[in-house]
Amino acid sequence: MRIVVIIVVLVALAAIAGLGVYALRLWREVWQRRDAQAARHAEARADQHDSLRLLAGAVRTDDLNLSEAAIRMKVLLDQTHPDGSGPQQFPAIYAMHDALVGFARGAQRRALPEAERRRQDAARERLEAQHRDAVLAEIQRF
Repeated sequence: MRIVVIIVVLVALAAIAGLGVYALRLWREVWQRRDAQAARHAEARADQHDSLRLLAGAVRTDDLNLSEAAIRMKVLLDQTHPDGSGPQQFPAIYAMHDALVGFARGAQRRALPEAERRRQDAARERLEAQHRDAVLAEIQRF
């Protein structure tokens, strides 16, 4: 009877040890995935900051108009500031973006009659002139 108890205890200890090793392997996998995810997030954030710097440089050299830059930068700033602090830190870019919301873009713009397209272009140019100095000051931070 004692030998049976000892065997049962040894089998139970072996099962517990096996489960412990298995649990450790699972935790190690969780830690590795967490580290890989953190690395991917850091890389994405670096890419977003690089994109902001490239857009800022294109605006400075007049390779990209202020309207298009504001639209693209606002999206990137939303991603790099998930806490919602983008509008407080870059109010001119967000104001320019918000002012452009009603303008047609892409295929919708191409479908507009020529007169409406010219009217929107003139209004967009006025907005760019109005926000230019403030937006240029903000993009100096990139």
